[in-house]
Amino acid sequence: MVARIRKLPPRVIDRIAAGEVVERPASIVKELVENALDAGATRIDVEVRSGGRDLVVVRDDGIGMGADDLRLALVSHATSKLADVGDLDHIASFGFRGEALASMGAVADCRIVSREQGASHGHAIESRGGEIGDVEEAAAPPGTRVEVRNLFRYVPARRKFLRAPGTEMSHVTAALHRLAIANPHVAFSLARDGRDVVRVSASDDRRSRIARFYGRQLFEALLPVSGEERGLRLEGFVAPPSLARRTSAWMQIYLNGRTIRDRRLAHALRHAYEGLLTRGQQPVAFVFLEMDPECVDVNVHPAKTEVRFQDGDAVHRLVRRGVRSALLGADLAPEIVPDALAGSTAGTSPQTSHREAVGEALAAFLHGPSASPPAGPTLYGAATPRPHTPISSGSPPPTSSAPAPRAAGRYLQVRNTFLVFEVEGGIAIVDQHALHERIQLEALTERVRDGSLEVQPLLVPAVVELPGSDVEAVLAEREALAGIGVRLDRFGETAIAVSALPALLSRRDPATVVRGLAERITAGKGAGTREQLLDELLHSMACRSAIMAGDPITEEQAAELMRRADLIDNPHGCAHGRPTVLRVSFRELWRHFQR
Repeated sequence: MVARIRKLPPRVIDRIAAGEVVERPASIVKELVENALDAGATRIDVEVRSGGRDLVVVRDDGIGMGADDLRLALVSHATSKLADVGDLDHIASFGFRGEALASMGAVADCRIVSREQGASHGHAIESRGGEIGDVEEAAAPPGTRVEVRNLFRYVPARRKFLRAPGTEMSHVTAALHRLAIANPHVAFSLARDGRDVVRVSASDDRRSRIARFYGRQLFEALLPVSGEERGLRLEGFVAPPSLARRTSAWMQIYLNGRTIRDRRLAHALRHAYEGLLTRGQQPVAFVFLEMDPECVDVNVHPAKTEVRFQDGDAVHRLVRRGVRSALLGADLAPEIVPDALAGSTAGTSPQTSHREAVGEALAAFLHGPSASPPAGPTLYGAATPRPHTPISSGSPPPTSSAPAPRAAGRYLQVRNTFLVFEVEGGIAIVDQHALHERIQLEALTERVRDGSLEVQPLLVPAVVELPGSDVEAVLAEREALAGIGVRLDRFGETAIAVSALPALLSRRDPATVVRGLAERITAGKGAGTREQLLDELLHSMACRSAIMAGDPITEEQAAELMRRADLIDNPHGCAHGRPTVLRVSFRELWRHFQR
């Protein structure tokens, strides 16, 4: 009987393995630039043709290679970075697997020309589809030049999946940008079809590289981030919520100079922006972490973009606290100009429609009765104490049928939704529901923290039927849910008995509350699931207990809202991340009215 299992030929093995390392031209650029950095290069030049399909060239001025090194450079699993298995516990270099050059030589035409520092001449070697030639003498400057031509020539099925040259070039450019930001001490250049695309000199300033690659507006808005905890060091920059994007492409994380993708750290960044971004928005952040290589395993993925931390919770905590501190220490109120208030829809921000509504309110204010603002209030606080009427935490103020804008001393309520008042340097427009919702959320969070959240016991426990797997998932979080007033017990294999709910949710159907909890719990994956669950419940409670848009409030209640806003950590965004305040500077008003 003929055996059905057989050993694959080495050439097939190499081409299969190459698919894990070489995905597209950007992968080649990344691997070759990292090799150049490991070689101590101070200048790296990249040239690309047809988006990298036809040619990728990377030149460096590093230590170079001699003839003996070149003979092994294109052999699979040959490397200068490791000597024995113990070295895997302390990987400080970018490359160490010995797969990159071999993979390129297996799927394309590859040529390496290199000259060691101090040598009188260089050497060259070629590989065509894994067939490695002999080493020859060659004229070359000190350093190494690697050419990769006809990508996937020997794996045609992979070549047809490459995108258009412009698309592949965008990935190449993005890869080089990330490497250049992480290594500001190295000069970089990138040429596309003979024309320079990127050229930056060596410096010690990561921020200037960010400005060069991502624009002056972002550069001017960046907030510095720093922190340190038990040998972990955090540095970097984050952008205010007003510059958030719809994709995570601008959320970049670096570990010991290496670009990484990590779900836990991505969650830490998003959690740091909690309450400042709306659904679908992603932070703009450039975060640089430094730690002992022994505390992280970078040998998780062939492309070395995924890592595993020895103490992931500590890293998550450091990033979240550092970024959160930077955000809450800054003035995050977006500034808008009258042109935007006129109703323009050209912007792509998710807050555009919100700003249009504020624009109508401000227009009414500018053409309506003038208020008498105090001198020198802060963004949220009044200049002098005044009597105040408490704002209900459970129900809105009495309603009124007056629909027109009306002056209320130092505040003006417009459309029973927005409060307009003067602040230092301009005019501020506050969304009363968004601000009160944020105040309620922080108050609820504090009550949960100190155990004083009001709980409403049910006269008769409500029995809620669920699938057995959902029952187990919900009861696994029973202790955490009890901390916010949701008290549950098992009632058979497919049911849960609800004995109490938070007072703010006591009017809701217990079955609706528990089924919503089950959906959130069973859908949650990865880091922070329990924390996210509790946050969502508190957000829902805060939203339902806040003043709503359309509720008229008195001058005293408006003053109390402003007073309480000054007492919370984050008055800039509601529980859903929408802004609570927008500003128009006097400078823009004077320009608009040609004064």
